[in-house]
Amino acid sequence: MGSLIYVGKTPAEGRDISTRSNVEAQLNAGVSREYVTDRVVSLASSKATLAYVNSQDSTFAEANYHTIGDATLIPLTTKGVADGVAPLDSGGKIPSAHIPVLGAGMLRGPYGFTAAYTGVASTVPLKIADLFSGPPELKCQLLVWMTVAVNSDSNDTRPVIEVRYSTTGGTTYESQTICAQGYGRTGWTDTQVITVLPTDPALGAGGTQQHIDVTDNLVVSAWLYDSKGASGQVSIPSGYIFSSSLYLARTAL
Repeated sequence: MGSLIYVGKTPAEGRDISTRSNVEAQLNAGVSREYVTDRVVSLASSKATLAYVNSQDSTFAEANYHTIGDATLIPLTTKGVADGVAPLDSGGKIPSAHIPVLGAGMLRGPYGFTAAYTGVASTVPLKIADLFSGPPELKCQLLVWMTVAVNSDSNDTRPVIEVRYSTTGGTTYESQTICAQGYGRTGWTDTQVITVLPTDPALGAGGTQQHIDVTDNLVVSAWLYDSKGASGQVSIPSGYIFSSSLYLARTAL
């Protein structure tokens, strides 16, 4: 068995068997080993090398790579829904509708007055400021503080300032509900400063405190009138609202 150099079909003639001896003889007959080597290099030059094939193969990913990657993405259908994720507003912040009540609640504000008015009032209320208009975007009650100076033309007056609101867009004194109030002094014929403070929230059926809903058309205004009802009048010149702060106190989600 040690002398076995060929295994296969019986050749028809001796030259059909390529042995090392035959190959060496062929090379020695005129085809040099260098020629064969050069031809191999030349013909293989247009082929991709193993290193190139391996480097290109490494740039492709298996199917399970994409499956695992997709599982880490957040579907758009989970945006702003229960058990989903909160959206962001144009400023990159979470809207209040998607923020739970923290601790005792949350205050939004302060809001200053958006417009101020001058004039003279008797027992008929005079609107002296607009404080808020539009939906509050959260269930809330109002907390309002103001510091206002008014003039009395006689000592037979007592100026009153009320902050009132409507949840249906009402803009008249009668259509609104009081949420803050401040009284001046009686018998004062001059300018006096009145501090306006929040009143108790309006009560609904069963004594339940009422609140303003998310989509209510909230309008908040400040009014001035004379509570004495005699012959005197009270007035507010320009620039006499020294401070005005309205807060929306969240009451529920």
